[in-house]
Amino acid sequence: MSNFNKLNILNIDEKNSHINVGGMAAETEYNFRNLNIPFITDIREMMPIGLDVGFSATKIFSMFGYHKYPSVVRKIRKRDLDNIKYSDDCYILYKTSDRDIWLVGHAVINRTFDQLTNEDTLYTENRLNSEENLVLNRVGIALALMKDDFSFVKNPAIRLCVGLPEKQVDSHADSYIDLLMGHHEFEIKIGSRDWQKIKVDVEEENISVLSQPFGTLLSLASDRKGKIINENLLKKDRTLIYDGGFGTIDTFLIENGNIVNSTTDPTLAMKDIFNEARDTIAEKTDIMLQLHQFNYYLSKDQGERFIWYNGNQKYDLDPDIKLSTINFAEDNIKMLNQQYRGFNNVDSIIVTGGTGKVFFPFFQLNIPKNIQLAEVKDSTDKNEDFDCVYANSVGFFNYIIINYRDEIGYIEEAKEVKGLESLKDEEVAATCESEEITE
Repeated sequence: MSNFNKLNILNIDEKNSHINVGGMAAETEYNFRNLNIPFITDIREMMPIGLDVGFSATKIFSMFGYHKYPSVVRKIRKRDLDNIKYSDDCYILYKTSDRDIWLVGHAVINRTFDQLTNEDTLYTENRLNSEENLVLNRVGIALALMKDDFSFVKNPAIRLCVGLPEKQVDSHADSYIDLLMGHHEFEIKIGSRDWQKIKVDVEEENISVLSQPFGTLLSLASDRKGKIINENLLKKDRTLIYDGGFGTIDTFLIENGNIVNSTTDPTLAMKDIFNEARDTIAEKTDIMLQLHQFNYYLSKDQGERFIWYNGNQKYDLDPDIKLSTINFAEDNIKMLNQQYRGFNNVDSIIVTGGTGKVFFPFFQLNIPKNIQLAEVKDSTDKNEDFDCVYANSVGFFNYIIINYRDEIGYIEEAKEVKGLESLKDEEVAATCESEEITE
């Protein structure tokens, strides 16, 4: 059984030291690289995209790089465009073929005092068939096609893999495919750059919907060229995947190649941490923050995460957020301990997702099993490195490559491997810091 005494003997300051409040913010980030896959030579014949549209952030993995942005969008009036300044590539705008304009990601978050009327759509299952979800997915596809000069490739033959919580795959996959299939025509604007037109077609047979935890499993069990590099994870180990997201906590236990248990819990995730914290904040300040506003404050430096109330009083948000995080970390440990019977039938645990990353120090302290974050650091091939926030999108990308490799009957030759090892990969990473948009 988990030893909760280890957690209980810590005082509140020691518990708080395990929490990186700033790390809870969903940031916009562009990481460009040219991924060489020897059996994909023309993106007009094959363009793989792993797309993970979470409730907190949308993560993209493609041959041109891996990127993410906050999963929040808002439609605006055309006349409002002239009152918004775009000083950074963090700010993304989307325009439909009917000329409707949407703010995306930080372009919404940094308009701090705007109230969202579509919060229930953005942060619940109601999002799936919504216009908001179409915008998020289309922008994700566009960023997958974006090269390091911020231009977009033309006429790609897209193969797309996306994910859903484990318990929603059977019931929601068809609706998700209906949203994604067909012709997509829209425009996108990055920062102060010009509007660019995107025209793509996504065939129904080229869309796959996986369980999000299975994406995590594939991110570690296979590589970017579709090779299985850790067969034990798939066939031998009793491996528990813990995917801590913004809207749900998903688990997935695989044993001898078979799924033996899975759960989806919508009450223990990051959204619930924020809901508990904002109720406390509202009780003390009479200010009810919206969920997207948390991201704005969390992205600030320590000491600057506060709100003004009663005219001239300052209220520090960190203590309430940290206390709620501790409460939910403990509740997650108890849930896992009960669901998996003290982990007696588990060999190892893999933790992924933004919420999982926040909880990970508490898991290490309290779960007596081999436990790791779903990420790869400092590999000899930098294309194999990724942070656990990207694990699902990496696994989705790998899934496409595994199937395509099998489809064409590709056999890797020694001379090709040698050639690949000599390639020098260049990576350009640009993390966008939050910046006010002024009207």
